[in-house]
Amino acid sequence: MRYEYEIQKIDYLSGKSTGIYSVRLRGEKLDLLEIFFQENEGEYEDEVESLLVQLEFIGRNGLRRGYFKENEGELNDGVCALFDTPDKKLRLYFINNGNVNLVFGGGGPKPKSIRAYQKDPKLAREASILKQISKDLVQRIKDKDIYYCNDNRDLAGDLKNYEDDDDN
Repeated sequence: MRYEYEIQKIDYLSGKSTGIYSVRLRGEKLDLLEIFFQENEGEYEDEVESLLVQLEFIGRNGLRRGYFKENEGELNDGVCALFDTPDKKLRLYFINNGNVNLVFGGGGPKPKSIRAYQKDPKLAREASILKQISKDLVQRIKDKDIYYCNDNRDLAGDLKNYEDDDDN
């Protein structure tokens, strides 16, 4: 499936070390990170709060190994999963661009009864969206439609990937 989307910087989470971005799919009012938080804030309130604290930390200090799982997509596509601790359920998918520029999508709870996200339709869909966007992003950087700036923390250029020029 082909997605039309816009990559948006999340200023309140971005900091001196890392630019934090999210994806807003065409036709949606909220970006995928906002949707993730809304969907999970009731049942997983503590984990949502912990993930928000982690995102603020990452923005200020950079991405640290140990609280995310690499290679959640295909080899070398940069799709990873952020989590509180391994025993927690929530997984939040993101594209890791050199640990200083992160593009977040959605995610959800990963039941302990499954080993791989592919076994859960919601998680498989969320990871699939980011896998496609990662491919697009790599190509758009090669084509110089999008480029890095500010020590690679920020993305600039045409951050909308729409088939036509309309914003909606």
